[in-house]
Amino acid sequence: MPPKANCAGIEVMPTPQAVTWPDTCNPALTNTTPWIALDRRNACDHVAFLITVVDVNTGEETGRSVMHAANKMLASTTAPNWSVPVDVTVRSSTTPVGRPTGSTATFVPCATDCAASSVSYAAVNASYWRGSATLSATPMASNTWREHVFGQWHVTFSNPQWITTTSVDLYTADSRCDNAYGGSAANCVFPNVPATMSFSLAVNAEFNNHVQRALLSGLPGMAGSTTYLHKVFSPSVARKNGDTACPQSLPRPAQKQCDEYPFRSTYEGAYTSGDPTPRSFPGCEMDDPERTGPSGFSRCFINETQNGSAGAYLVNFYRAQRMLANDPFQIEFV
Repeated sequence: MPPKANCAGIEVMPTPQAVTWPDTCNPALTNTTPWIALDRRNACDHVAFLITVVDVNTGEETGRSVMHAANKMLASTTAPNWSVPVDVTVRSSTTPVGRPTGSTATFVPCATDCAASSVSYAAVNASYWRGSATLSATPMASNTWREHVFGQWHVTFSNPQWITTTSVDLYTADSRCDNAYGGSAANCVFPNVPATMSFSLAVNAEFNNHVQRALLSGLPGMAGSTTYLHKVFSPSVARKNGDTACPQSLPRPAQKQCDEYPFRSTYEGAYTSGDPTPRSFPGCEMDDPERTGPSGFSRCFINETQNGSAGAYLVNFYRAQRMLANDPFQIEFV
């Protein structure tokens, strides 16, 4: 907004788009960034803005201060809550009249669907204020979720020489909270931030070998690539993927199960991808040819215990990362 004509005013300064951040925003840094997610549960931003003061008689600027605000969002793993701390600092002032000497703040949650609690905001020193609050989704029924959970710090600045106070709104990032996994605790995430599923090379060797070869053949979802898998949340749709890739009519060797990639629980699966062209690899005991490229799917007969173990791990990953329909993720091996 433009500076006010008869009081202190605030103008949000442009923020550069390419900044490498540490694991949390550092309020001592001078570089700024828009909201950037470190993962699906942690994000921060760092904004700069100007406070300008003008003489009510002449309309001339009599002082200004460059202000910085570092914001964070940290999701609870046991409740649909975000911790939303903020650090506000005066970086420079041209004159004493241009410098705020006091600051107060409230935290305003999104209407209807959000709540705020444990709000505090106080001075650290004469040019530094720190706030903390909890942003929550209002109660959700089982198997439901809530989009657009967010809030804002409404921060007010004052100086005895100013006729009025002036304020700025510091918005949190947009998030989603869900109670979609039955008996597990409701949680919140940034749904558009891709998750990474890490399979250990120390266990389930046959499963790992199949998925690695499938990825190296060009199928989507490899960590570090530009391709992703996207979660299917409907059990009936996932079943169609599984039945297409591994129909019951396919004879199974003893103590082995048919493993498919991309997983039946993704939209890249054999049915939902729209291309049920199979491929396989030496040692998989399949008649399918070896193929390359991003379309189709791979299947392989692997040890049934390993297949069950990997499947359970995948389910736990979905639950822990609050993966709902179309949420993106990639695969890595460690």
